[in-house]
Amino acid sequence: MTEEINIVETEPIQIEHPNVVIGLPDVGLVGLIATMHMIETLKMERVGYIESKLFPPVVVLHNGEIQSPIKMYAKDNNIAIVSEIPIPTGAIYDLSDALLKHVKKWDPNVVVLLHGIPVPNRLNLEEVQSYAIGTNDKTKKLIAESNIKTMDTGVVVGLKAIFLWDSLKENIPTIALGAESFLEYPDPGAASSVVIALNKLLNLDLDVEALLNKAEELRVRMRDLMRRTQETMRGTQPVRELELPPMFG
Repeated sequence: MTEEINIVETEPIQIEHPNVVIGLPDVGLVGLIATMHMIETLKMERVGYIESKLFPPVVVLHNGEIQSPIKMYAKDNNIAIVSEIPIPTGAIYDLSDALLKHVKKWDPNVVVLLHGIPVPNRLNLEEVQSYAIGTNDKTKKLIAESNIKTMDTGVVVGLKAIFLWDSLKENIPTIALGAESFLEYPDPGAASSVVIALNKLLNLDLDVEALLNKAEELRVRMRDLMRRTQETMRGTQPVRELELPPMFG
């Protein structure tokens, strides 16, 4: 880990070749909503946290218990990492580097980064589409076998861009899994599309209907976090993914 980021396993994680799912606040809070649904559905146990002076001075309270806003959960062969605060621009590189080095120690079967893909016509979409990017032959084969569309052209930004690039160099099997989403509003519908795809990738059985049933509650509860996330993203996402094609291959 870097000197700036401290990753603490309060319960030693001793899972052989785990599936690691990472959900951080970004477009539509898609990654956060989908990962929290996974944690709640599987009744995963909190096994660690991430702290840094680069993060805002924030703790969260759940049932009267003081907790770090960035936590790790585990159950069976799955590990989930989730943040309840947006990651400051100045911490993105250090956090990505620390996560990559720590995850590499687990020798993961696959790492899946969940996120939203902003689209201007989200309100008019009857069916939200999911897209995936894989870093090596193993992940590309898994995406194809799961019948998930591949993002062929576009731009990836933020922490997931750094993590994908470094995973490629370090040969860590990583997939970025995103769904078309509202840019400025919490989007449980997009998160449900990601959960459907995640079920296929990791052979899970997460209840999508249960997520959709609490969609309105999530939209209301997460409005303030979405606003803070938007403010944070303005410095790191000047372009929208999928809207800017690469100049050359």
